[in-house]
Amino acid sequence: MIARYRWLLLLGLVCIGMVSVSCGYRFVGGEPLPGGARRIFVPVAENRSAETGLETVVTNALRREVIRRGLEVSASRTEADAEVRIAIVQASGDTITRQSVVTALERQAVLSAAVIFSPTDGAQPRRMVVTTTETYPMSADRIATDRQRRLALEQAATRLAQKVLNNLSADF
Repeated sequence: MIARYRWLLLLGLVCIGMVSVSCGYRFVGGEPLPGGARRIFVPVAENRSAETGLETVVTNALRREVIRRGLEVSASRTEADAEVRIAIVQASGDTITRQSVVTALERQAVLSAAVIFSPTDGAQPRRMVVTTTETYPMSADRIATDRQRRLALEQAATRLAQKVLNNLSADF
């Protein structure tokens, strides 16, 4: 009887193990970047858009994401294993929902950036263009709408940072 329970327990553990592996769940962090880079230098992003201050938002979002993944942000290029340079090429908004011809209900903030990942060991740099969007509500109050737009751009910057590191990890 005890042998039967051991067999059922073993079978249950195997099933749980198979389900947890097959569901796609994984822990954040530990994903290797090209060349095994662990110390990343992230200079301030270049802002080619008309949105003032966005370079700081995008740079901070990328640095936070690097740290969240268990990597280290290097203070200098010479001490880093790699450098991630970002140029913000688009920060715009498009109306996606209208109440009438002249009244918008929702807009979508669009954030695009050109990214260059350069290992310091002399390996070939990797280039990519990443675009993210975030929806925000419109208001009759212009200040409230501007606040919502800014929050949407901050959220889009966080997603952009996640996409950059996901793409680098996937390409490795």
